Amino acid sequence: MTESAVRTITNEDYHKSPELSKSNLDAYKRSDAHFLEARAGLWPKPSKDFLIGNAVHCCLLESAEFDDRYVQGPENRRGDKFKEFVKYHEGREVLIESEWEQVEAMTWSVLNHPQANELLGHSKPELSYFWKDPTTGLDCRCRPDLTRNDGILVELKTVPDGGAHPEVFRYNVLNDKRQPNRPLLRYGVQAAFYLDGVNAALETDEYTAFIWIAVEKKPPYLVCCHSLGPDDYGRENPIIISKRKDYIEDLMGLQTFLARLPAFHQGKDYIGYPLRINEIKGWEK
Repeated sequence: MTESAVRTITNEDYHKSPELSKSNLDAYKRSDAHFLEARAGLWPKPSKDFLIGNAVHCCLLESAEFDDRYVQGPENRRGDKFKEFVKYHEGREVLIESEWEQVEAMTWSVLNHPQANELLGHSKPELSYFWKDPTTGLDCRCRPDLTRNDGILVELKTVPDGGAHPEVFRYNVLNDKRQPNRPLLRYGVQAAFYLDGVNAALETDEYTAFIWIAVEKKPPYLVCCHSLGPDDYGRENPIIISKRKDYIEDLMGLQTFLARLPAFHQGKDYIGYPLRINEIKGWEK
């Protein structure tokens, strides 16, 4: 293990790192143009869901820092009252009253869930891992929410209403194709990428299981835990094997794309959706 393979750095510094992350792979999966926007920090744009998710993560995983990062604000974001409040609390994220209550409710739902609460213990939060992908030679990074000392990585997901349900979550683990009005979450790719990355950075093979704690963002803020791990005989999960192939395919595509960048910057190449006229065919049966 090299000295810099595992780093205790801020989330901001982690996202400034040039190595490739799973979110970079997701952006590339959408288009090479989205990848460039993501690398520049321009996509996706922060949203209310992003704010709530970060606050819940901080409250559960880095609770000692919560009051330094967040503050409860006015009832809404309208008028001079809110602007003055933000100015006075510069350097902290302002949550309006309803958002503050939402974060509290989601946090308590996780803490009151026996399995989720147990998973939060015996672990180190927000460690950043860096490694070189052996297939492509590209530098990669990941930042699991929790690295447990029993060979398990844990990720906290704040999901839409119904998103923690076993069948819905299973779809987002297995699915790797974009569909209308459904985000491409690729949770299975995340598990394979993170497990491989942590093992590579630590020069070990002890991390074999990935568990998600999913908490819904709407009342009653239901929680459910989901896992990918070895079978009863200790053999690697076939879903992990399949999703490893997916992320390696992404990295190989990115390797080719990155080689094209000089031509693009010289105006000799095009970046975006495929340069062809796509024929619209009949309904699929």
